[in-house]
Amino acid sequence: MELYFSFSGLFIAITSTILGLFVFFKNKNSRTNQTFALFCLSVAAWSYPYTFWPIAKDRESTLFWFQLLHIGATFTSITYLHFVASWLDIIKKQKIIIIIGYLLAAFFTSFVFSSYFISDMVPKFSMRFWAEPGILYHFYLFYFFGYAIYSSYLLVKYYNKVTGVKRLQMKYIFIGMVLAFSGGSTNYPLWYNINFPPYGNIFASAYVIMTAYAILKYRLMDIRVAIKRSTIFSGVIIIITAVYVMAAFLLGSVFFSGV
Repeated sequence: MELYFSFSGLFIAITSTILGLFVFFKNKNSRTNQTFALFCLSVAAWSYPYTFWPIAKDRESTLFWFQLLHIGATFTSITYLHFVASWLDIIKKQKIIIIIGYLLAAFFTSFVFSSYFISDMVPKFSMRFWAEPGILYHFYLFYFFGYAIYSSYLLVKYYNKVTGVKRLQMKYIFIGMVLAFSGGSTNYPLWYNINFPPYGNIFASAYVIMTAYAILKYRLMDIRVAIKRSTIFSGVIIIITAVYVMAAFLLGSVFFSGV
């Protein structure tokens, strides 16, 4: 089971890094491309440390990786809003909310290595070690979900105000982001002693798949990519195979761990 969690983090980290760099270098002067790349960087900064906590052997090492991964996690929801506002051309309307979001992210990040954020690491259910929330962690979650939900709300709000290709692009971005944040959110129940391990964490990579599809199919962010259908087909087969292997491994771990 530890390998599944570790691999899910590594998969998300690598795909986010590749997508972020690709989008950024396609148009380095575009604010939309810049903010999306910043979001990808935040996800990657969360996912690389996430790779190591499942295979950590002691309390101190697990605590370190938990603390480190929250630096990236703290910036995911505010960079999501920044990207959405830039893409929808409503930066001026959202300026104050964006500034407050970055200030809050910086504030919470400054405490990730303190007991105010993570109070302890203890055995929980099937986990060798898992975090106990500090007093600030409850407020962090309110900030995290608040900005993520608000960003998704803006996509829904403006969905009916656009037409054509932009509307199709928005649909895939919305689906990808909702799946991504929903998958990542499966990490939080254990913090509150709810026996629900983060099996859905792999779905945090959904935004990568949906964004890549929107780029290829609908020229998202005005990115044109010359690619053969055979290449697309091969990529889809690889992704489906990877998901199948991970699902089989997960199911095997769940149902046969006690055999």
